[in-house]
Amino acid sequence: MSKRIASITASVTLSLLASIVALTVTPTAEAQCRPGSWLCAQAQVQVGVGVSGSVYIGPTVVPPPPPPQVVYIQPQQPQPPVVIYQPQPQPQVVYQPQPQVVYVQQQPQVSLQPLPPVQLREPRWGVHGELGAMMSNRISMGGGAVAFRMRPSPWFAVDLGIGTYGGIDYDGNDRFEIPITANALFFVNPQSRLQLYFLAGVGLSYAHVDSLGFTGSSGFGGDFFGRDFSYAGGQLGIGLEWRLGRHFALNTDLRGFIRTRTDDSSTPEFVDPATGATTNTSGGVYWTGGATIYW
Repeated sequence: MSKRIASITASVTLSLLASIVALTVTPTAEAQCRPGSWLCAQAQVQVGVGVSGSVYIGPTVVPPPPPPQVVYIQPQQPQPPVVIYQPQPQPQVVYQPQPQVVYVQQQPQVSLQPLPPVQLREPRWGVHGELGAMMSNRISMGGGAVAFRMRPSPWFAVDLGIGTYGGIDYDGNDRFEIPITANALFFVNPQSRLQLYFLAGVGLSYAHVDSLGFTGSSGFGGDFFGRDFSYAGGQLGIGLEWRLGRHFALNTDLRGFIRTRTDDSSTPEFVDPATGATTNTSGGVYWTGGATIYW
């Protein structure tokens, strides 16, 4: 019993001592703590008595006070003054394009002068051959001729020719003739391959007529076997010469002729039995075609 009283007495003594210490320490501690510090909140001392009657001293857990609300005051910034800028009219700039300069490099021009044409000597001589037909109201014959041609100019030529023709005369007698001619040819376009020419000339002709038992219109009577005639006359014509090459050409022409007898003309050559008219003059046309070799 004395032990229990002693224990209670000790407990009470300790409680008083703790209260005195708490009263003296706590204000000082609180004075040294900053507000909101968790150390100050836990510095309180609790004095109590245990279940078994023993006295214990333990910390009392006190929740920390809520943190102070921090208010940030944003200082009011002065508003910048409102300035209205009146835009100045922009100057109108007109861009004048610079002229474009193009440099063209001239190619050297080479002037090729044509060589002067080779002046070839125009052939001045030639041999002409032809076939032809003689047609008139008196005579109908065919044959051919050759001529020696002199052409001193491209515009002018002279043919000296001889030929042979055979056929039937006005009275139905066989006739054979040898004409000798001299013709001048005038070329209109000698620079062309196809050349036009005009012809004018004179000629002589020898004719032989065979008649068996002849008592025809010539009035000679009696029987004889042949008679000879000679003629002189002239001719005009037009023709074409086609130059196939420098030394060769083809020819064709049409000639009109008229002639009269040059032998003893006391006895006329032609007598018209119906009218009794007589004549020693005859005329007609030649048509010829041939070729010429030049050199």
